[in-house]
Amino acid sequence: MLDKFMGTQFGNEVATNCASQFLGALPTKTRLVIMFGLGSKLNYISAARKLVEAARPGNWRMLNEVSYSDGNLTFVHVEHFASQGALIPNWLGINDHPRSEYGRKSREAVQAALAD
Repeated sequence: MLDKFMGTQFGNEVATNCASQFLGALPTKTRLVIMFGLGSKLNYISAARKLVEAARPGNWRMLNEVSYSDGNLTFVHVEHFASQGALIPNWLGINDHPRSEYGRKSREAVQAALAD
């Protein structure tokens, strides 16, 4: 949804302004930001990363499919808490599902960000 919203001039302006205001000047002690949502094909992660990179210029790199970092701050995407049906159990690994791998990678990225 975010990528389609950002595909419009209005949506891009709103999303860019929002990211700049709320993510552009986080306190330096902030090491981890949890983002709710993955997208059906991880499209939400890609769109969110573009906004983060515009709001916080730096040397951003993907840590895995669901997280990215500039070396100081890590963004980790998790399944949205309001997801319905089997999405949360799939992500948590309760069900045997390919999406469980994203849950495992999210937990690993959180642990790594907090370990530094």
